[in-house]
Amino acid sequence: MGPNGRVSGRLPYINLDDCWGATDLEGNRADSGRYTWSPARFPSGIPALTAWLHARGFLFGLYTAAGNLTCSTGGRVSPSGAKGAPGSGGHYGQDAATFASWGVDYIKLDWCRMPDAELLQMQVTLLPLHSTPTCQAETWSMS
Repeated sequence: MGPNGRVSGRLPYINLDDCWGATDLEGNRADSGRYTWSPARFPSGIPALTAWLHARGFLFGLYTAAGNLTCSTGGRVSPSGAKGAPGSGGHYGQDAATFASWGVDYIKLDWCRMPDAELLQMQVTLLPLHSTPTCQAETWSMS
């Protein structure tokens, strides 16, 4: 094990999967529509986590879903009855820019709860951001 705690020869990514986002009970999108993290699960915030991981030589990956909700509830059901944390549906460009501002290196885009009508918007808006100054994510994954 190296001085940064990383095992030699291993990939440097630490990826955070589903249920990191705030539910509507927690104010899942700010008034501006910007995605936010769950303050109960990440009291210091995702940017602080990213900075902490980068300082130790790791790259950080983050999950989002193509639809309006993610696949899992994470044990949380909101007062509106929504079963899942918010996804990126309808906010593709905004979320890509938000994740980039947080220093995210890898984005996993899950094909969960994706309405067919949004497919073209997602392809036109999100995928070209991969290599622009707006989104510096090194790697994108769609599942």
